[in-house]
Amino acid sequence: MNNRVKKNKFLSAVTNLGTWIANLFYLQLFWIIYSIKGLLVLGIFPASLAAVRVIYKWFDTQEFDFSIHETFKIAYREGFKKANIVGFLSLFVVVILYVDLRISNVFIQSIFLHTMLLFFSFAVLSVGLYLFTVMSRYEYTVKQVFKQSFFVALATPINTLAASVALVLSVSLLSNFLFLAVFFAVPIILLPTVWFTYNGILTAETKRASAE
Repeated sequence: MNNRVKKNKFLSAVTNLGTWIANLFYLQLFWIIYSIKGLLVLGIFPASLAAVRVIYKWFDTQEFDFSIHETFKIAYREGFKKANIVGFLSLFVVVILYVDLRISNVFIQSIFLHTMLLFFSFAVLSVGLYLFTVMSRYEYTVKQVFKQSFFVALATPINTLAASVALVLSVSLLSNFLFLAVFFAVPIILLPTVWFTYNGILTAETKRASAE
């Protein structure tokens, strides 16, 4: 009897693992398809938002049997415009910071200025980590999305740091195992990031409620 129970548990674990692997692969596949659908330039940010919304739903509802494609498609369509506005605004700031850092490093060579730029760059990255998770949780305007992301990043430094470290480790993992990047790059990057930012949002909500 014990052997049968152990065998059933093992088969159940293998089945669950297979289901998760398939779900993560589907998420990667839909991200690629919908990014191409938006001609890449206009598709990457909405596809990324849609992927975040699927992962957010896994964490928030603890349900895993919903249609990933349907959820992805709806999130992509409804968030297309806002995701592009938020995404391109963020990209613009990142490019400006990169140029400033290069100028500071090559021409100005001021330790104080360079340190300040690095600090500001980390602050921008921290806010950026929360943007799509915030958009998945709230019906906010673009301005409110940035404002709330900044508030949460500031209010939950541990989650913010953890999300940053998770992002670096995920990118490092993918750079060392390229076959994973082909099939699972998007979920590998987003799963831990969304997990920490989602919990950061919950923590910030708790702090705000207790302060009122």
